Amino acid sequence: MFTSLDGHQMSGDRSTFGAGTGSDAEFGPEVGLEFGPMLRMLRTDKGYRLREFAREVGISPAYLSQIERGEARPPREERVRTIALALGQDPELLMAHSGRVSALLCQAIRNSPEDVTRLIHLTMSMDQDQVAALVEIARKLVKSRS
Repeated sequence: MFTSLDGHQMSGDRSTFGAGTGSDAEFGPEVGLEFGPMLRMLRTDKGYRLREFAREVGISPAYLSQIERGEARPPREERVRTIALALGQDPELLMAHSGRVSALLCQAIRNSPEDVTRLIHLTMSMDQDQVAALVEIARKLVKSRS
């Protein structure tokens, strides 16, 4: 179990989310199966009907239905961002839940590959509270620099 973007409890293993790099070959079945139900929950919580939401984000109702049922992989970054904004969600977080790595995260890795890699390895051995504490420390560091 883990907490979704808007605080709902979701089933599944947190470690499967955000594991891919955006290439089709790297999607595990868990990612496609978990993103869809989460998307459906977020959509229905906002009161959107499937056809209405599909039209708003520029995809076919059939494709949206397939995504929500876990029968199709999540869309590419641009569309995931459109979906996130329509649902009032953080696009970077929804990208991570889609199993794709955003262009922003790729840029961060390119800017400092060794440090980002070390940081990721360290967080893999932390529990959720420790990661949250690390994020808070980083926020304070950034704030103190401004």
